[in-house]
Parts: sequence; structure tokens; C-alpha cells
Amino acid sequence: MSGDIQPCACCAQPLGSAARRRHREQYLERVRQRFAENPDPNPNPEPNTSASQANVPPIPNEPNIVTIGQLAEEYHNGAQDFPTLGDVVMHKLSPTPPPFLPSALVQGLRCNPPVTIEEWPDIDTDASSVASDIEDIPASAPDRDPEFIEQEGPPQLNPVDEPLIEDKEMRRLLELEYGDIEDDEWIDLYTRIISPKDRNVLRLLATRLRTHFSRQTYNDLRYGVCEELDLPSEFVAWRRLRILSGLESCAYDCCEARYQLNGTARRVFRYTPLIPQLRALFQDAEMAKKLNYRVEAEQKREPNKIFDVFDAEHYCSLRETVLNPDTGYHFFDNPQDIALGLSTDGFTLFKRRRRGHSTAWPLILINYNLHARIRNRLENVICVGVIPGPKQCKDLNSFLVPLLYELLELESGVDCPAPPTPDREGHNFVFRAFLIMILGDIPAVAKLLMMKGHNALKPCRTCMIEGVICYLEHNSVYYVPMADPHDENIVLTYNDLQLRTHQSFLDQLDEIESARTKTARGKLATKYGLNARSIFTQLRSIDLATCAPYDAMHLLFENLVPNMIKHWTGQFKGLGQGTGNYEIDPREWAGVGLKTVGIRRTVPSAFVSVMHDIAQDGNLFTAELYAFWIQYVAPVVLKDVLPQEYYK
Repeated sequence: MSGDIQPCACCAQPLGSAARRRHREQYLERVRQRFAENPDPNPNPEPNTSASQANVPPIPNEPNIVTIGQLAEEYHNGAQDFPTLGDVVMHKLSPTPPPFLPSALVQGLRCNPPVTIEEWPDIDTDASSVASDIEDIPASAPDRDPEFIEQEGPPQLNPVDEPLIEDKEMRRLLELEYGDIEDDEWIDLYTRIISPKDRNVLRLLATRLRTHFSRQTYNDLRYGVCEELDLPSEFVAWRRLRILSGLESCAYDCCEARYQLNGTARRVFRYTPLIPQLRALFQDAEMAKKLNYRVEAEQKREPNKIFDVFDAEHYCSLRETVLNPDTGYHFFDNPQDIALGLSTDGFTLFKRRRRGHSTAWPLILINYNLHARIRNRLENVICVGVIPGPKQCKDLNSFLVPLLYELLELESGVDCPAPPTPDREGHNFVFRAFLIMILGDIPAVAKLLMMKGHNALKPCRTCMIEGVICYLEHNSVYYVPMADPHDENIVLTYNDLQLRTHQSFLDQLDEIESARTKTARGKLATKYGLNARSIFTQLRSIDLATCAPYDAMHLLFENLVPNMIKHWTGQFKGLGQGTGNYEIDPREWAGVGLKTVGIRRTVPSAFVSVMHDIAQDGNLFTAELYAFWIQYVAPVVLKDVLPQEYYK
């Protein structure tokens, strides 16, 4: 946008020089046409006293009056701009702007009504529970996170701010940038008919998302090789996509003024509704066919074998549970019913950061009605929102309230149109969706279930094993040995552990909530390892004791395997090898790394991504690489390197 912002002589709006020049040309062209049609400069000497002119104030006497003829002459003689607004003979009234479309076509962002959230206590935190093991970076380090600056003032004409701008504000910004917007252009922006131009725009946006090219590249294509396609700006393109999809995000605020007293904007959480996204799946015939995988998996189920979530005990018990006694409907009786899983975890916006900062939490839903091969692909996962950073949220459940409302509605059933097919006419049907599983690492699941977490007296979410305090130099932590360190005669077996049940969760929560004093509630919360009642207790499809199975990726390939390697290389938390003899000589371990790199020439890329030197570049290993290495590479490269008793 040009920095030369001045009031336009025609409409009094603050415009840039390019926009003012276009206004001049349009204005003078209209003057010439009117003069050609009626050369008499004063055809109606009597003033017009109609209602539309009754309230127009008289033109004040101003010096140095400039007529339209003089104005046109100066323009053709090379004048760069009009005189100031006060020198032009015009009523100081802005012209009537073109009317907006009816509200049925123009749908801005809606700010949902305030929600009632219980006062939940803060979750106990310590350094060990933070989802990062990266050390603090000095303030002067070049790769430290930039300082987080909250946006102040209203959003501007920027694709990043596009979701925050309502229609009225958007039209004002577009006119400020491009000049007058004709009514037909505004209507074209909101029409639901997809034109060939729209298809080109959507293809380019899809390419931008897929390849992550910059906005500068988008503009280079727009004004370069794709100039004949007449593509809009990226800002307008994203708004057009939002209109065509019909997916309007909802703004949840703090139910207070937008700005604090110091002018800083308050935080806003944006939520993308789930139900419209699920309805859209049934509008595509090919996708609707893929959603039948759940029914097919049920038909192929084999006793005592688990291939997918539909073979698990929890899903099988739901299939036998009556949801509506009046109709006899059981969970997932309808073939169109959808099974969902919720996954979340904190991730860093930069490669390095200080502990607990630059953390955002995406809320991702997994559609289990799709085959396991495709359900986790980027185009098939459903993101309903991202809990903003830069710090971790203390009460994650409060951000799940919009999702809970939709899940309760989906539990009752929602209408969905089915498009016509060659064999069947279009019709409406009712489908349901049920959340049956929660996914995440141990800290994330602790936040979702409102538990104390892994550094608590009762840390486990599946049993009531009690931790033993361990006093360290800087802090104290709990660990959970099977053998009592104070009594060597007490050794627990897995059969001795008291398992949690859904009913035990509810009973313990009732006991905590019924305590009369805050101190009593705190003691009970510590005793049971619970902070407060999870929001998921309101869903009938959730079993708190079994809904969050331990994730094999975090448990094995991001925890157990790296720790085994640290044991082999003598780097495990400063511990020696004790009486064992499992440490590998550094030279032999370097050879293991070279052999690992050597498999690149023989292992297809479809099996695993590029394998790095595990001895030199172990920090580059992901869970995928660890999984492939420990299962297929380690048995070969560790033969005759690791002592035989440990190799077996």
C-alpha cells in the first residue's frame, strides 16, 4: 500500500496516489459525458427542494474557488494531483456507498456467546513436565526465539489477518487499496457458483499449501506467467476460498473488551466447526465410499486378534451399548456413523526455544472410518483449532468447550444431504459421530484428563500405583518401582496393581468435589492423582480408564530406544554400567553408524526416509527412523558388537 495517503477529492476517502488517479479519470470522464449530453451549464436555476436534497447544508463561501473546467485544464497540462479538498467546489458530504449484499449472502465471522467454564485449579508444573528437553539459550544467541509481540490495533490487508476481518472492514480495506469496488465485483466475490477463474485460483492456493512457496512467489506468478488468468491477490483468494467452502471460523474471546487498558489486544481463540467438515465428506462420492471402511472392518473381525481400533474391547462394548432406549439404537448402528479420535500435543514454532515458550497446541481429529493407510494423511486429518502460545495453557479443557458442544450434538444425530448418484436420487440422512479415543504423550493426556501427570504421587492413568519420593539437588521427583525401596520383601507384580475404571474416576471426582475445604480437596486430589473433572466425562462414548492408550511412538521409539542407545554408549543420565558389560566401544559404535548410512543404497525410500549416521547424527533421528532402525537394522549392525547375552 502506498505511503502517500491523502483524502480523495471525489469521495473524501483516504487513498493512495494510484487510487486517487483512477478516481480523477473516472470523475472527469463522467463530467465530459454529462457536458456532452447537456452543454447548458445551468439548465435548472431553481434549487432542487426534494427530500433527498432537503438536508444538504449550503456551500460556505470559500476563497480561491476552482471550477471543474479549470480543474480539467490543470490535469491535462500535467498537474500531478488535485488541489486540496477545501479548494474544490463540492458538498462536503461523502457519496452514498454501494449497498452491501443481504445478510443471507454476506456472512462474517461470528463471535459465539460466552461459555460457562468451571474454576479448575492450576496443574502442577515443573521442569520435567515441559514438553521439551532443549536447554535454555542465552539471550544473545542468534538462534533464540524472537520476542513475542502481541498484535496491536485492527488487522490490516494481509493474508495472515484475513480470518480476523469482517466483511464491512474488508470492503473498506479493499477500497483503500484498489479504489472503488463496483457492486458486481462485490457480488462476484460472494457468489457460490464456481467459475473457471475460481478453479485456477483454488489450484494455485492448493499448490501454495503443498509446496510452501512464499507470498512473493505467489505475486511473481500472478503478475508474470499467470497474468492472463487475472488472479486476485492472495488476500482476496483466501476470502474467496472461505466463502466457497462455507466454513466460517468462530471467535472465542475473554468476554471482555477487545483491548486492555494499555492498548494491548486480548487473546482470541479461533475454532473451526467440526460438523460442516464432516458433512462435506459425504458430498464427494469417492470419499463417501472410503468412509465405509468401519463397516468392512467389523465384518472381517477375527476373534482374539487386533488389527484396528474396531477390534478393541472398548469399541466392541460400545456396539452392545444402547444409546437411545426409546428407539433401541446402539452406538454405531448406522453405517454412516463416524468414529473419531482426538490428538493434541505442544510443538515448538522454532527449532530452538526456551523451556515452555513458543508452544502451540493443535486440536486434531482422526477419522477412524478411513482405512489406516490414509486416515493420518494431511488431507484427511481434521484440525478444529490451534491453542495459541507462546506459553503452555494451564487449562486445556477450556479450549475444548466448542468441540464438546459439537460432539454432544453429533451424539444426538445431525442431518446431512446426500448428493444424487446414477443409481439414486439425492436425499437427506442422519449420521452421528462419537469420540472414542484420546491420543498424545503422557503430559498431553494428563492435561486432557485433568490428572496430576507423571511427576505425581499417583502418576499412572491406568492403575493406582503409588510413587516414591526421590530428593534431588534442585527438585524432588516421584518414581514408581515395583520393589519397595524401604522393604525388600515387598515386590509387586502386575497382577497386584489396582486398575482404574471409569466408575472409579467418577467416584474419586465426586469425593474431591464434595470436600468442604480447599485443603481437603487438595489432599484428595494428591491422593488420587486428579486435578479436576475432565470435560470428556460428559460424553457417553468415552471411558476415562481406557480412552487414552499409551502411544507406542512415544513409549518405544521416542523413549525406550533412545535410552537403550544412551546405555550402550555410556551417556544415560550420568549412570555407569554397574555390574553389567553392555557398553560398546566408541570405535565399534562409529562403525555401527557407518553401516547404518550404508543401507541408503539398498533400502527403498518407500520403506523409510533417509537414514543418518546414528553415531554422529543421532539428534536427527525421528520416531520413524528409530522404529525402522531397531527392528530391521540393529539386529544386523549390532551382531558381534553388543555382548551376546544382551544381543539375544
